[in-house]
Amino acid sequence: MSKAALAQFRPANAAITRHSNIRSVEALREVVREAERSRALVIHTFASQELRQAMEQACQDRNIPSHDLLGPLLEKLQEFLGAPWGTTTTRRPSASPRPTSFSSACRAPRRLRSASASPRRGGRSPTSRSSWAKSCPRSCFRSSSPASSDS
Repeated sequence: MSKAALAQFRPANAAITRHSNIRSVEALREVVREAERSRALVIHTFASQELRQAMEQACQDRNIPSHDLLGPLLEKLQEFLGAPWGTTTTRRPSASPRPTSFSSACRAPRRLRSASASPRRGGRSPTSRSSWAKSCPRSCFRSSSPASSDS
């Protein structure tokens, strides 16, 4: 997402340094110290409320500009779903033996959609969600209830 936003400022002379697997406040503080040395903007995506708040506080203490990408979405989902999000910092195990990301799961439907004619005004395109979901080779787009399948 940061790359997509940065692309709007071409030709921007900026570099992105990604720090993954930050799971402790001490590791987080080291990233903040590095950002301070390089006069960087910190963009973070912590699912853990503790780490998210620690990052915001550490950046504020050192006057480092920062932006939380994931926190506002999690808060909106919490409000919408009426349930608090978990405090886990790890991903849930995949149901599939092969690890997949959401973007790889979306590739097949995108190909189908781009190969079709443009959608009719006011109607559904031939590859609307109902048809492309059925043809998607990955189970993530298929309904889990047998009642909704068209055989």
